[in-house]
Amino acid sequence: MSQCGIARWREVRAKAQITERCAPSVRVRRVDDFDSRDKLWPRIRTPNHELRVVGPVMAAYHAARHRIDGAAREHGLDSTEVVVLEAILRDLRCAPWSIRRRLGLPASTLHSVLDRLERSGHLDRSGAPLTQRFALDLTTSGRIAADLAAYVLGAFEEELRGYTSKEERAGAIAVFEACMALDRPDRPHR
Repeated sequence: MSQCGIARWREVRAKAQITERCAPSVRVRRVDDFDSRDKLWPRIRTPNHELRVVGPVMAAYHAARHRIDGAAREHGLDSTEVVVLEAILRDLRCAPWSIRRRLGLPASTLHSVLDRLERSGHLDRSGAPLTQRFALDLTTSGRIAADLAAYVLGAFEEELRGYTSKEERAGAIAVFEACMALDRPDRPHR
């Protein structure tokens, strides 16, 4: 760094220290005041290309699943069972297709989760007498497990709120809905 650059850096530092002493809560610095010695340098640059979404979405899924699995394991559940139980708790006596649509689970995955929950005594699949369709209902132990699931997911959601804005969370939901729309059977894969 040249002598001129060092002098400029010292001048900026002195102004910042005076501003900090006069009004500690109001410390205004312009972006061009930062120097290579400043801890915020280099500035984060906005990329010149379109941001990619798929990688971060996959990473977020795995991070959320890992986090929920850790909390759910204490209660003898896995992350998929937790989100299914919580979804049933929000919409008692719902049909499996509504859970599938809401969570974006493949039919085979949802079927195996529902089988596991039924075998463990958390779920009752009662069919309507005249149709083959059935509704999902929680047993007493299922309601307890679903309450625990709601608590686990609520704690995770609350923690996420500390890191993201309402708009960012709405953006995550928009990406989910776009992925679900792209995966419809009537849309050809390119």
